[in-house]
Amino acid sequence: MAITETNQYTAEQLLRELIAAHADGKLAINIIAGSANVKTLVDINADGYKYIGEAPAGTATSAAAWSITRISSVNPQAFLISPANSVWDDRATTVTYS
Repeated sequence: MAITETNQYTAEQLLRELIAAHADGKLAINIIAGSANVKTLVDINADGYKYIGEAPAGTATSAAAWSITRISSVNPQAFLISPANSVWDDRATTVTYS
């Protein structure tokens, strides 16, 4: 399908639809997107949170270079952000959010 003005999505619209479609938290999804300079990962996780991580392109998920946003499934307006030196692989376990 060709992208036209009537069917193109912004990244925000796509993310909102994915979060709404999996609001029960029973499905984990990883989406890799980004530009030449930024790598973005999205995890809709069964732990009750959605995670959005950004790091420089080429950054390993085990590297301490991620800025991660954690969004509550119960209250999506309640989101917290990690320090920019977080590890994506630890997003649901040892990363501290504030």
